Amino acid sequence: MEEQERINKTYSNEVAKYDDLMLYSEINFEKPRRELFNEISFTEGEKILEMPVGTGLNLELYPANLDITCLDINNDMMGNAIKEAKRLDLSTSFLLGNAEYLPFKNNTFDKAIIAYGLSAIPNREQALKELHRVVRPNGQIGIVDFKKHGKTEWMGKIDLGKLIAPYSHNIISQESYDVRDHLANRKNFFTRYLLKVD
Repeated sequence: MEEQERINKTYSNEVAKYDDLMLYSEINFEKPRRELFNEISFTEGEKILEMPVGTGLNLELYPANLDITCLDINNDMMGNAIKEAKRLDLSTSFLLGNAEYLPFKNNTFDKAIIAYGLSAIPNREQALKELHRVVRPNGQIGIVDFKKHGKTEWMGKIDLGKLIAPYSHNIISQESYDVRDHLANRKNFFTRYLLKVD
Protein backbone atom coordinates (compact mmCIF):
# COMPACT_ATOMS: atom_id res chain seq x y z
CA MET A 1 0.00 0.00 0.00
CA GLU A 2 3.00 2.27 0.57
CA GLU A 3 3.73 2.44 -3.19
CA GLN A 4 0.10 3.29 -3.98
CA GLU A 5 0.08 6.05 -1.36
CA ARG A 6 3.26 7.55 -2.82
CA ILE A 7 1.84 7.58 -6.35
CA ASN A 8 -1.52 8.85 -5.12
CA LYS A 9 0.12 11.77 -3.32
CA THR A 10 2.01 12.74 -6.49
CA TYR A 11 -1.18 12.79 -8.57
CA SER A 12 -3.04 14.80 -5.91
CA ASN A 13 -0.24 17.37 -5.81
CA GLU A 14 -0.15 17.69 -9.61
CA VAL A 15 -3.85 17.42 -10.47
CA ALA A 16 -4.05 21.08 -11.56
CA LYS A 17 -1.22 20.61 -14.08
CA TYR A 18 -2.09 17.09 -15.24
CA ASP A 19 -4.25 17.91 -18.27
CA ASP A 20 -1.68 20.39 -19.62
CA LEU A 21 1.03 17.77 -19.24
CA MET A 22 -0.99 15.18 -21.15
CA LEU A 23 -2.28 17.52 -23.85
CA TYR A 24 0.58 19.93 -24.48
CA SER A 25 3.76 18.11 -23.52
CA GLU A 26 6.37 17.75 -26.25
CA ILE A 27 6.00 14.02 -25.63
CA ASN A 28 2.86 13.25 -27.62
CA PHE A 29 0.57 11.36 -25.25
CA GLU A 30 -2.43 12.23 -27.43
CA LYS A 31 -1.86 10.22 -30.61
CA PRO A 32 -1.77 6.72 -29.03
CA ARG A 33 -4.78 7.55 -26.83
CA ARG A 34 -6.90 8.84 -29.70
CA GLU A 35 -5.93 5.99 -31.99
CA LEU A 36 -6.94 3.48 -29.33
CA PHE A 37 -10.43 4.99 -29.25
CA ASN A 38 -10.60 5.14 -33.05
CA GLU A 39 -9.87 1.43 -33.24
CA ILE A 40 -12.57 0.30 -30.83
CA SER A 41 -16.04 -0.22 -32.25
CA PHE A 42 -18.48 0.89 -29.58
CA THR A 43 -22.11 -0.23 -29.84
CA GLU A 44 -25.02 1.72 -28.38
CA GLY A 45 -25.93 0.58 -24.87
CA GLU A 46 -22.65 -1.20 -24.17
CA LYS A 47 -21.34 -1.23 -20.61
CA ILE A 48 -17.88 0.34 -20.52
CA LEU A 49 -15.35 0.47 -17.67
CA GLU A 50 -12.63 3.08 -17.67
CA MET A 51 -10.00 2.79 -14.97
CA PRO A 52 -8.29 4.76 -13.67
CA VAL A 53 -10.33 7.60 -15.13
CA GLY A 54 -7.91 10.27 -13.92
CA THR A 55 -9.15 13.76 -14.79
CA GLY A 56 -11.53 12.46 -17.45
CA LEU A 57 -9.48 13.36 -20.53
CA ASN A 58 -10.89 10.36 -22.41
CA LEU A 59 -14.54 11.17 -21.78
CA GLU A 60 -14.82 13.39 -24.85
CA LEU A 61 -13.76 10.45 -27.03
CA TYR A 62 -16.73 8.23 -26.17
CA PRO A 63 -19.76 8.19 -28.48
CA ALA A 64 -23.17 8.92 -26.98
CA ASN A 65 -25.51 6.27 -25.58
CA LEU A 66 -22.98 4.13 -23.74
CA ASP A 67 -23.24 3.00 -20.11
CA ILE A 68 -19.87 4.23 -18.79
CA THR A 69 -18.49 3.45 -15.34
CA CYS A 70 -15.35 5.30 -14.24
CA LEU A 71 -13.17 4.16 -11.37
CA ASP A 72 -10.18 5.82 -9.75
CA ILE A 73 -8.38 5.52 -6.43
CA ASN A 74 -7.59 9.24 -6.34
CA ASN A 75 -10.47 11.47 -5.28
CA ASP A 76 -8.77 14.67 -6.48
CA MET A 77 -8.29 13.34 -10.02
CA MET A 78 -11.79 11.90 -10.14
CA GLY A 79 -13.26 15.21 -8.99
CA ASN A 80 -12.01 16.75 -12.24
CA ALA A 81 -13.45 13.81 -14.23
CA ILE A 82 -16.87 14.37 -12.68
CA LYS A 83 -16.76 18.03 -13.74
CA GLU A 84 -15.72 16.99 -17.27
CA ALA A 85 -18.62 14.53 -17.53
CA LYS A 86 -21.04 17.27 -16.50
CA ARG A 87 -19.52 19.65 -19.06
CA LEU A 88 -19.98 17.01 -21.78
CA ASP A 89 -23.47 16.11 -20.50
CA LEU A 90 -22.48 12.44 -20.29
CA SER A 91 -24.43 9.93 -18.27
CA THR A 92 -21.53 8.41 -16.37
CA SER A 93 -21.16 6.59 -13.04
CA PHE A 94 -18.15 7.33 -10.86
CA LEU A 95 -16.72 5.08 -8.19
CA LEU A 96 -13.77 5.53 -5.85
CA GLY A 97 -11.93 2.21 -5.77
CA ASN A 98 -8.79 0.17 -6.25
CA ALA A 99 -8.04 -1.29 -9.70
CA GLU A 100 -6.42 -4.30 -8.04
CA TYR A 101 -9.73 -5.29 -6.41
CA LEU A 102 -12.57 -4.23 -8.68
CA PRO A 103 -15.96 -4.09 -6.93
CA PHE A 104 -17.86 -5.66 -9.84
CA LYS A 105 -19.24 -9.11 -10.60
CA ASN A 106 -17.69 -11.31 -13.26
CA ASN A 107 -18.59 -10.45 -16.88
CA THR A 108 -20.12 -7.07 -15.98
CA PHE A 109 -18.70 -5.01 -18.87
CA ASP A 110 -18.53 -5.26 -22.65
CA LYS A 111 -15.31 -3.29 -22.91
CA ALA A 112 -12.68 -1.73 -20.64
CA ILE A 113 -10.20 1.08 -21.28
CA ILE A 114 -6.99 1.77 -19.38
CA ALA A 115 -5.04 4.68 -20.86
CA TYR A 116 -1.76 5.60 -19.15
CA GLY A 117 -3.09 4.14 -15.93
CA LEU A 118 -1.53 0.69 -15.74
CA SER A 119 1.88 2.19 -14.95
CA ALA A 120 0.41 3.98 -11.91
CA ILE A 121 -0.98 0.77 -10.36
CA PRO A 122 1.53 -1.01 -8.08
CA ASN A 123 0.27 -4.57 -8.77
CA ARG A 124 -0.27 -4.32 -12.51
CA GLU A 125 -0.57 -8.09 -12.99
CA GLN A 126 -3.46 -8.19 -10.52
CA ALA A 127 -5.17 -5.23 -12.21
CA LEU A 128 -5.01 -6.98 -15.60
CA LYS A 129 -6.45 -10.16 -14.07
CA GLU A 130 -9.28 -8.10 -12.60
CA LEU A 131 -10.01 -6.49 -15.97
CA HIS A 132 -10.24 -9.92 -17.58
CA ARG A 133 -12.57 -11.05 -14.81
CA VAL A 134 -15.05 -8.18 -15.13
CA VAL A 135 -15.16 -8.00 -18.95
CA ARG A 136 -17.43 -10.59 -20.58
CA PRO A 137 -16.11 -13.31 -22.93
CA ASN A 138 -15.50 -11.87 -26.42
CA GLY A 139 -15.40 -8.39 -24.90
CA GLN A 140 -12.41 -6.12 -25.41
CA ILE A 141 -9.76 -4.41 -23.30
CA GLY A 142 -7.94 -1.38 -24.71
CA ILE A 143 -4.59 -0.44 -23.21
CA VAL A 144 -2.10 2.32 -23.95
CA ASP A 145 0.92 3.02 -21.78
CA PHE A 146 4.68 3.31 -21.66
CA LYS A 147 6.26 0.27 -23.29
CA LYS A 148 9.12 0.16 -20.81
CA HIS A 149 9.94 2.72 -18.17
CA GLY A 150 11.81 3.01 -14.90
CA LYS A 151 10.27 4.04 -11.61
CA THR A 152 9.35 7.73 -11.26
CA GLU A 153 7.33 9.77 -8.79
CA TRP A 154 4.31 9.20 -11.08
CA MET A 155 4.58 5.46 -11.47
CA GLY A 156 6.35 2.21 -10.76
CA LYS A 157 8.72 0.43 -13.12
CA ILE A 158 6.81 -1.05 -16.07
CA ASP A 159 7.51 -3.53 -18.86
CA LEU A 160 4.26 -3.57 -20.81
CA GLY A 161 5.31 -6.36 -23.17
CA LYS A 162 6.02 -8.66 -20.24
CA LEU A 163 2.70 -7.75 -18.60
CA ILE A 164 0.75 -8.51 -21.78
CA ALA A 165 2.65 -11.74 -22.57
CA PRO A 166 0.19 -14.05 -20.74
CA TYR A 167 -2.59 -12.62 -22.94
CA SER A 168 -0.59 -12.57 -26.21
CA HIS A 169 -2.92 -15.13 -27.82
CA ASN A 170 -5.73 -12.58 -27.38
CA ILE A 171 -4.07 -9.59 -29.04
CA ILE A 172 -6.35 -8.16 -31.73
CA SER A 173 -3.88 -5.39 -32.55
CA GLN A 174 -0.87 -3.57 -31.19
CA GLU A 175 1.18 -0.58 -32.24
CA SER A 176 4.26 1.09 -30.82
CA TYR A 177 5.00 4.80 -31.01
CA ASP A 178 8.33 6.59 -31.18
CA VAL A 179 8.90 9.82 -29.29
CA ARG A 180 11.23 12.66 -30.17
CA ASP A 181 11.80 15.34 -27.56
CA HIS A 182 14.60 17.65 -26.47
CA LEU A 183 16.41 14.77 -24.79
CA ALA A 184 16.49 12.06 -27.45
CA ASN A 185 14.74 10.03 -30.09
CA ARG A 186 13.12 7.20 -28.19
CA LYS A 187 11.93 4.16 -30.12
CA ASN A 188 8.78 2.30 -29.08
CA PHE A 189 8.16 4.64 -26.15
CA PHE A 190 4.40 3.97 -25.97
CA THR A 191 2.50 0.85 -26.98
CA ARG A 192 -1.20 0.43 -27.67
CA TYR A 193 -2.96 -2.93 -27.35
CA LEU A 194 -6.47 -4.13 -28.08
CA LEU A 195 -7.17 -7.48 -26.44
CA LYS A 196 -10.06 -9.90 -26.81
CA VAL A 197 -11.26 -11.55 -23.60
CA ASP A 198 -11.64 -15.38 -23.54
